This record gives sequence, structure tokens and C-alpha cells, in this order.
Amino acid sequence: MEKKKINVWMIAAGVLIIFFGLMLIGYMSGISSISKCETQECFISAANECKTAVFVSNEDIGIIKYETSGCYFAKTVVSAAEGEAPEIKELLEGKSLVCQYSAGNFDSEWLNSISDGIESCQGELKEAIGEVLIFSQGA
Repeated sequence: MEKKKINVWMIAAGVLIIFFGLMLIGYMSGISSISKCETQECFISAANECKTAVFVSNEDIGIIKYETSGCYFAKTVVSAAEGEAPEIKELLEGKSLVCQYSAGNFDSEWLNSISDGIESCQGELKEAIGEVLIFSQGA
């Protein structure tokens, strides 16, 4: 079982490296400019066209950074809200997940909920969200 867990983390790390590598290559080559979106609508439009975009949102759970490039989506909890328990902050802050989608089929639920639609995503944030949900059900 330990071997399977390591493989999942290696795959998640590989997907994150590829995602950020694509963003860096696009930025450095000038092929793709990065849109800094101020609204969800701007971000969703760019995502549906598989363009590179960034959207930072101050939400109830904290500050969330959304990124998209080449039909890959990343969600990162930059910082948890002030009122969150220290255990929750430790679980979520700095964690990311990456999801792949096809052009025209971006799942806007990824922006509307911390946990909706992430079943096929990979990354530490996905695992942390699962732990938070288990923790909140036990409380």
C-alpha cells in the first residue's frame, strides 16, 4: 500500500511540474501572454480556450489562486482565513491541485467550491481537502 501512495505522489508531482513548465515556456516564448483576470468570468473564458490565465480570489476559506494553461487547471490555497483552526490552516496553506480538461469543457465548479469536481484531479490539496472533510464530519 505504501508503494501505491508513493506512485500517486510522484504522478501528482510530475503533473504539477509539467503544468508550471508549460506556463513558464509560454511566458518566456511570448507565444502565450498571461491574462491576470479580475473576475471569474474572465478566467472561465480563458480556461475554456485553454489560454494562460491567473485569478486570485479572497473567499470565505481564504485567499485562493487559480491558474490555467494548455487545458490544465491549478488551484492553490495561498492562505487560509484568519478564523480557521490552526490544524486546518496547516493542512491547506500552500497546497495545490491540478486538473486536466478539454477545450470548451472547463468545470466552473472548481471556482465555486473547494471540493466540488476534484475527483479526477491530483495533488496535495486534494488529499488535504479529504482530510479536512473527514475532520469536520468527526467534530
